[in-house]
Amino acid sequence: MIDSNKTPGTAGEPSNAGTVPNTSRRRWLQASISAAPVIMTVVSKPVLAATNQCVTPSGFSSANTSVPGGVNCVGFVPSYWVQSSHFSSWPAGYNPVAVVGPPAQPATLFCTVFNTAPCASPVAGQTLVQVLMFGGNVSQYVVAAVLNSASGFVPTSKLSMPTILEIWRQWFTTGFYSPRNGVNWDNNQIVQYLMTTMPN
Repeated sequence: MIDSNKTPGTAGEPSNAGTVPNTSRRRWLQASISAAPVIMTVVSKPVLAATNQCVTPSGFSSANTSVPGGVNCVGFVPSYWVQSSHFSSWPAGYNPVAVVGPPAQPATLFCTVFNTAPCASPVAGQTLVQVLMFGGNVSQYVVAAVLNSASGFVPTSKLSMPTILEIWRQWFTTGFYSPRNGVNWDNNQIVQYLMTTMPN
């Protein structure tokens, strides 16, 4: 006997036809798909960015910046050193401002510290504090690197005073610094490296 209420083509329809799709499941799947790139970004984050681990300039220029059993850098950025509330943290031998005395001592000049490197405009005649205010320039970061090194915040085995002076000398005279043969860093790359020694 044929059911006259059924129309042709409806015999194979699933029993849930016409119901509202499960939106919560769809939302979960869409969230999982859109979250995948975020997860990849977190996983691929450089080890140095997640820790205070130091490397030498030549080590930083190589592909592998993760050094098991490495040492940490705990240096401070230029904006820390330039604040008058932190002047008492400056290492001995470096005066952020003139000391009345006795004995009277002038504020430390950039060219006094970097006397083995070229010293011309815009740094000639400038104090370390004035250079720290230059903003985003290699000179600003090499001053912070000097203060960090002299304070013991950065191991000299990773970034020594002669290396800091050489970074400045090469960059000032050529516009680049070469941490190893065949590699030349511009302003941004030099700053990027120096910032790895300044997580604070």
